[in-house]
Amino acid sequence: MTRTDKRILLGLALLILVLAVLEATAPKPVDWSLSYSRYHRSPYGAELVHERLMDLFPSVTTVHEPIQLNGVSTGNTEGPLCNRIFINSRFALDESSVGELLGRVEAGDHLFIAAETISGALADTLNLEMDRHGGAGLDYTDIRFVGRSRITNGSYRFDRGFPGSHFVGYDSARTRVLAVDGSAAPVLLHIQWGKGRIVLSSSPRAFTNYNLLKDKNATYLAAAMSVLPKMPVVWDEHFK
Repeated sequence: MTRTDKRILLGLALLILVLAVLEATAPKPVDWSLSYSRYHRSPYGAELVHERLMDLFPSVTTVHEPIQLNGVSTGNTEGPLCNRIFINSRFALDESSVGELLGRVEAGDHLFIAAETISGALADTLNLEMDRHGGAGLDYTDIRFVGRSRITNGSYRFDRGFPGSHFVGYDSARTRVLAVDGSAAPVLLHIQWGKGRIVLSSSPRAFTNYNLLKDKNATYLAAAMSVLPKMPVVWDEHFK
């Protein structure tokens, strides 16, 4: 091998090394997928939200099993009561799971569900209908609490293409509207159910890392969660 050949090989090796270093140090593209997982620090993950809940409630336990296996049972009403939190893009359970879940709420558990679409047996049982404001998404949306005993004053702005999901039908005899969007459409509901209560949000993106860190939106999360009593939280990962 000639000296020239050696120089060429050395140059190629140095070039490969430089390219490898540049690739390793280049900023990774931001992952904007909707995960809502407590294990994800991405913008629409919920690692920071999960940490915030640990400041608001006495304890937070994560479950990865289906509802029938994670301590929810209509026949088991003597277990410790808790708040059960589900944050998803879509929420649709079969009839059996809905019966198990609502049986526990009736016995004294409390339920928080945030999803852009709530359908299936749960929607049927609660006489729930949802819609969107049209289009692929809004540039931003404002959410404010309403009612004589509103939780807090002021409005909270959320951006990056909110889909404009809201509630258009619910059982008015047992349901109270807690918050509305900029079009005065209900986005946060409170339903009394036996000894427990159900809180429904049509804006799950409000409960993500990105929006938790925007402006004063952490106050919105704390205010929405304040509807739940100071009891242990069970955080769902199975339905993510």
